[in-house]
Amino acid sequence: MYALGAVVLLIALVAAWAVTSGVVMGLQRFLPQRRRDSKHELVGRTCVIRIGEAREDFGQAEITTAGGAAISIPVRTTSGEVLSLGSTALIFDHSPDDDVFLVTAFDAALDPGQS
Repeated sequence: MYALGAVVLLIALVAAWAVTSGVVMGLQRFLPQRRRDSKHELVGRTCVIRIGEAREDFGQAEITTAGGAAISIPVRTTSGEVLSLGSTALIFDHSPDDDVFLVTAFDAALDPGQS
């Protein structure tokens, strides 16, 4: 009697899993697709130069993630721009070839989010 109940329970669990996964997979096509490369989520944000200075060939900056964690990222400038230690920079692109973020000087006075 107990064995039959265990078999029925097992069959019910497998059937429920199959139906649920089928429904979820069917609904996925209607949900917005998330970008595969999460590094692009940092583009448009600001960071602070933390090691030496940022140049075309070297740079390290610190950025605070949405979760509140501070992470260090490799950055590079363009057109001969040099950003000094402690300066705020705007991330305007990510280079997947070199896996670095391209930055430029950021002036807080030009931030449209400021009131």
